Amino acid sequence: MKANLIVNSGSEQIAKEELKEKINVDSKIFNSVVEFSTSAEDILKFVKQYQAGRRLIISLDQKKEVDSLAVSEKLSSYFDKGVKFKVVVEGVKGQENRTAIAKVVAGKIFAKLEEEGIKANLELKTPEFLVIVYFNGEDYFLGIDLIGKELDSREYRVFTSSASFKGDLGYALIKKSQFNINEKALFGFVKDGTLAIEAALWANKFNLLNKMKYSFSGMSAFKDLKEEKSTQGGVKIFATDSNIGNVNACRRNSSLAKVKDFITVQKFSLEDWDVKFDENEFDLVVVQITTKDEDRINEIYYQTSYLLKTGGRVMVVGRTNWDLSISDKFKLIESGELVKGESKHKYWLLERV
Repeated sequence: MKANLIVNSGSEQIAKEELKEKINVDSKIFNSVVEFSTSAEDILKFVKQYQAGRRLIISLDQKKEVDSLAVSEKLSSYFDKGVKFKVVVEGVKGQENRTAIAKVVAGKIFAKLEEEGIKANLELKTPEFLVIVYFNGEDYFLGIDLIGKELDSREYRVFTSSASFKGDLGYALIKKSQFNINEKALFGFVKDGTLAIEAALWANKFNLLNKMKYSFSGMSAFKDLKEEKSTQGGVKIFATDSNIGNVNACRRNSSLAKVKDFITVQKFSLEDWDVKFDENEFDLVVVQITTKDEDRINEIYYQTSYLLKTGGRVMVVGRTNWDLSISDKFKLIESGELVKGESKHKYWLLERV
């Protein structure tokens, strides 16, 4: 069974590594898409745990032109009689253009269903599942969405911060920080907790989808598969913010994500870190800095150099046009940009010397 992960530009390698880590499959990278082939059992396992992408679709075809798209997959494995579906077009500018493509693809789907003797219904308001056409700037990818919605927003993100970002971007930053489960990590300026929560979900192997309420639970290709329980570990995450509103938002979102027992979040000012924590206590510190905090970078360097072990890392996340000066207490390991739609974030990964 061939499938495609649709991801943010710049996160393709992270998604490839996640596939290898969680279900041990190799994959092929395209711009914003990672293609792989595996069993239905592995897809069921992976779809509940994956954090790097927006959508996971069963591949039906991939072509340079929409008119060339063809449905070679047997649709009776996914379409029950009378099922309601909708065609969603992404990556194409202009509503008229997207509507025209959706009509063409819907016609191809109906023609294939008629060949197989299956009657289905087009439903724009309350579809039971989605057929996706994704254009990555080079190719059109046609597939069936296994979840029926985008996963990047995360259901736990109820109490949000204007400076925060969606879960898939948070996960990508966690992987860029080189965090591993044997390390002790502190998340400063925690805001709504997305970074800390994504770290806790990954480190403790939580299922993001805990109940079979997604689209493919009724598909014949998956109907005989059994759900596995999430196997949680015991990795603790530490977080702090000087704003009590952010602290409360992090606590509430952590509870909704079911990781509240794995995240300790407290209200501390930056200047109190060396009082509240021990010297050389942490392996990793992650800070997301907004414009108002950029002039505090020297204090951040002082505090993190105290808290980090020799060889420990600090990840600084900030705006792309900020010129970060690097302290002589640290050396640069890596820097880069992650893009999500019109939003761009730059990160710097530094090592304490």
